[in-house]
Amino acid sequence: MWKMWTGCVALLLTAGNAVADDAEGIFARAFDYTVQVRTSVQLGFIEDDQGVATGAGFVVDKARGWIMTNAHVSSYSPARVEVAFGLGRFAPVERVYVDPFLDLAILQARPPLGDGVREAELECGAIPGTGHPVGAFGHPWGLKFTGTRGIVSGRTSELGGEMIQTDAPINSGNSGGPLISLASGSIIGVNTATLTGNGAQNTNFAVSMQHACRVLELLREGKDPSPPAPLLTFFELDTEEELVVARSYLPPDAVPLLPGDRIVAVGQAPISNEGQFVHELRGRLDNVSLVVERKGRQITLAGRLPPAPAVLQRRGILVSGMLLAPLGYRDTTFLGLGHDIGIHDLESGSDAEANELTYWDLVLAVDDEAVQGVEQLYRLLQAAAKSGREVTVDFLRRGQVNSDVVFEPLRRRMEIDQPAWVTVGGE
Repeated sequence: MWKMWTGCVALLLTAGNAVADDAEGIFARAFDYTVQVRTSVQLGFIEDDQGVATGAGFVVDKARGWIMTNAHVSSYSPARVEVAFGLGRFAPVERVYVDPFLDLAILQARPPLGDGVREAELECGAIPGTGHPVGAFGHPWGLKFTGTRGIVSGRTSELGGEMIQTDAPINSGNSGGPLISLASGSIIGVNTATLTGNGAQNTNFAVSMQHACRVLELLREGKDPSPPAPLLTFFELDTEEELVVARSYLPPDAVPLLPGDRIVAVGQAPISNEGQFVHELRGRLDNVSLVVERKGRQITLAGRLPPAPAVLQRRGILVSGMLLAPLGYRDTTFLGLGHDIGIHDLESGSDAEANELTYWDLVLAVDDEAVQGVEQLYRLLQAAAKSGREVTVDFLRRGQVNSDVVFEPLRRRMEIDQPAWVTVGGE
């Protein structure tokens, strides 16, 4: 009995040392494909703050100079994005693609990238199971090229998309870096977020490489990887195993989904959450086939779905210290509005700030003329600026949950300066 137990201990120690040796080599190789990313934002859309942020990324196509990172690292706004290889100097890169659904972006550095740069090996298949050993590599709190380790703790669709959950420590500066299998050395995810507050400890998340690879594959083929436009809302259920339509704001020529429809499959691929739904639709939006359970009967729906607006073609209006643009609300139909144009950013000390306006406020009218779209709003503001007088601008603010006012209408007298277009791709 003692010999058998001693043998088991020896075997476990030997296996543990092998994993440790492999991990050391895996992190050493990660240094050759992991980069530092630095992003400067002077004027931010709603997802971004002004200032300089840092994160990580990794080379996914050396010939093209492509680097994968998080969208929140590269930003959703006009920005200067720079990358440093190894411990070298930062140099500007361009954004090839920023995804409006996954927290994912592709950057392009000018090739050639140099002999010391390695292309990462990606695991595009199934997500490894709970207990699989992993390592996170990046620059937490400015500590460059730091490796941490843990396991795959599970997977979740609670945070949007389908995320890998891990207890490998991920901190500020790790975002956009690789989550690496310590069994194979391949990248299984893009480190993205950590749960904070309420005693949270080592509950961290990464975009699944299975989903990221689909975006990369379509870009390499010269195809649009855009997800469908966010014109469907789904019920929050007590299970993550069903996807049921709550409301549809799709145009008449789109797939005729109805409230209550349970989406069973896209083509032949079974679906149980929104992340899987979006994943299967990428590159297929013009020819969609959905298997749906409707009132206890399975039917097949065919047609098209409109793509989400491209992040790099996004634009807004800078006027009187506020940046106005569509906010991405899915439920503006409830408000009786044909748009969701609102405040994304406020300049400190501006007239907008002095008028106690704030982020997410929707703009309703200028001198009692209802806002109908961005182009028309620009014309209204331009005319107001030319008049040289104060005008009345109406806004709508969401009230507090515990308030008896759900939506609070605001009216402000403002001096309007000359409006200017702000375009993400125009930096």
